[in-house]
Amino acid sequence: MNFLVLYHQVPFPPTDGGSVSIYNDLKALSGAGCKVTLVCFNTSKNHKNEQELRNVPDFIHHFYSVPLDNKIDYIQAIKCFFNDKLYHVERYITDEMQGLIADVTANNSFDCVLFQGVFMYAYASLFKNNSIKKILRPQNVEHVIIKKLAKRSSWFTLRKYYYMIILSKFKKWEDALLLDYNAILPLTTVDKNYFDSVHHGLKTKSITALVSKKMTLSHPPIYFKFFHLASMDWQPNIDAVSWWLQTVFPILNSKNTNIKVHFAGKSMPLYLFNSKYENVTFTSFVEDATLFSLSQHVLIVPLKCGSGYRIKILEAFDLGIPVIATTQAIEGIDAEAGVHFLLADSAPSFCEAMINLNKNPSLAITLSNNAKKLFNEKYNLNKEIIHLIDFIKSV
Repeated sequence: MNFLVLYHQVPFPPTDGGSVSIYNDLKALSGAGCKVTLVCFNTSKNHKNEQELRNVPDFIHHFYSVPLDNKIDYIQAIKCFFNDKLYHVERYITDEMQGLIADVTANNSFDCVLFQGVFMYAYASLFKNNSIKKILRPQNVEHVIIKKLAKRSSWFTLRKYYYMIILSKFKKWEDALLLDYNAILPLTTVDKNYFDSVHHGLKTKSITALVSKKMTLSHPPIYFKFFHLASMDWQPNIDAVSWWLQTVFPILNSKNTNIKVHFAGKSMPLYLFNSKYENVTFTSFVEDATLFSLSQHVLIVPLKCGSGYRIKILEAFDLGIPVIATTQAIEGIDAEAGVHFLLADSAPSFCEAMINLNKNPSLAITLSNNAKKLFNEKYNLNKEIIHLIDFIKSV
């Protein structure tokens, strides 16, 4: 099959969960014998230089990009706030991208166009009179995230008001555009159930985030270093780190555990580098996420709101790294608390889980072995990509 894939940023080299997910999708499709053409923006926010753009992975058959300044234009954002448009999406709708998609489709034959993520939703209208199958591959259900962010915001604040206003706009827009697609491939059954409830006749199938197998942590350390690795330009990740620092850290610090925690990820807020938390360090961009993870030992994921998939958890399972996560963080992953990971939703339970792992290396070994077995059995890339292709063929 010939695939045209649309994405809002250049996904190579992959530097965040979204780009890792699409990078693995493209690699798996190519490995299954499909030809992949990638069309995307080269954004100012995640800009790739000329050298990086020339280093196109060999599994991508053709690659095209157009530049986009996606820094926030506050005047346009305010205008959209007071009309029926969504600034989050409007800034990704350009004549240059529409022209590029038209040229690529006019000069190539495709069986399917795969829309990766919310920012490329609007371009489905370009294929209304085309026989190409239009498949949506959403990373999240965006308005669900906004709803959770609104719920966690204090009443009578500008933040609460802002989320409540864009929530209704986002849901209405997101639900209406689903009718432009032939099928949806969400990452989780939770998201699939939502799409099924909105449009009963639309074909859907949950296909997990595809993860390439990596090296494994072979020897457990005598003591543990805990870490959090996530892109800090996504509000739920910022809220997660803030929650941990404000609620978990004081309890942990009062117990004099000497546990060390390392927060890393691109776009790490500057104020965190200037903060003073004993035994807590902050790092921005990490060149090699796998090597960094293997040097840290235990992944903590204190996510409190979100949707979609935490690909870093699956990667940790594959690497043999123990995980402590909230219910929200583990959503969509078929793992059992106490068997494959430690569940911690409150500050005291999160602190207790960290202390427990730090004192019991044997528990860490058991969790990592069970999680790796689960990964090999249920999240096999080769099996999942076959399911994805078979589903698309059936549409």
